[in-house]
Amino acid sequence: VVQGLTLPWIARKLKVEEPNRDFQSESKARVSLLQELIGEVGDLIKNEPIPEYRESLERWKMHYQDRLRTLQDRLALPKEINRYATSRDGDLLPKLMDNARHRLARMRRTGEISEAVRRRIEHDLDVEEQRLKRFLARSQRDL
Repeated sequence: VVQGLTLPWIARKLKVEEPNRDFQSESKARVSLLQELIGEVGDLIKNEPIPEYRESLERWKMHYQDRLRTLQDRLALPKEINRYATSRDGDLLPKLMDNARHRLARMRRTGEISEAVRRRIEHDLDVEEQRLKRFLARSQRDL
């Protein structure tokens, strides 16, 4: 009885969280930040006198709304489906990224893009791949 009553208290004091709780906390923070960012861009749109820049801001707002919707859709899946999907996504992600890099190299070979453009796009692919790998690893472990 003493162990059962003191263990949660000790865990809170040591700031030890359950993995699922940590994943949920991170997900909530990401959703909240995206919502605030969308609101901030919305305020900028309301106060922007230049129509061309308002249009640019609208596009950014739509970009962040899409990211928010994607995250919310993913989090809304039941745990069992999310765990299975995450496992399969982890197998698929490297193949997709490799295919994208091969297409990028082909575009460079055929002269569609310069080497500088290839490097910038490949860097973006690298960053996105790392972000997705971290998300998949955490969600697979923590769900």
